[in-house]
Amino acid sequence: MKRTFAFLLVMLLLGACAGQAIEVATSSSEPTTIFEPAPPFEVGSVTIVSNGVEHKPYEELEHMGERLPEGNISSSMRTTPLEELFDILPEVVYADDFEIVVDGNDAVWTTYSIYDDSFELIDYKLPLPDEPGLYILVTRTSWSYEYYGDSYLIYEYTVKVRK
Repeated sequence: MKRTFAFLLVMLLLGACAGQAIEVATSSSEPTTIFEPAPPFEVGSVTIVSNGVEHKPYEELEHMGERLPEGNISSSMRTTPLEELFDILPEVVYADDFEIVVDGNDAVWTTYSIYDDSFELIDYKLPLPDEPGLYILVTRTSWSYEYYGDSYLIYEYTVKVRK
């Protein structure tokens, strides 16, 4: 019992210093989060606007990191494959006012990936192709309090776009 408590206390302190969530195994099949700090910055939002209507993309955490004097801590998440997401992705009908709105003071960079409906990568930049069709647009945004801040989170925001 004392050994388990000491282990949990050390893990909690390490997590607090590193700004990472600490999960422990319990008797259930799911781990229990015992510490999950808020980031020291605002994670904003990404919205797709088309035909005057705002659309919320499917959102998923892709990567998180912490820069420490002793070295970097970094963790990539397994994002859901596009093939598995396809049926639940919001679909946006493309219009002349199509816009990707990244809202939040702590967005430091944004990148794009465009796929066709066969999940083949078309391009890493906008605009969408001119040809009519169904496309998958993945927007990746890094949130931090400065360009290479001590802590950062990278989220993916995904929608289907019909042209």
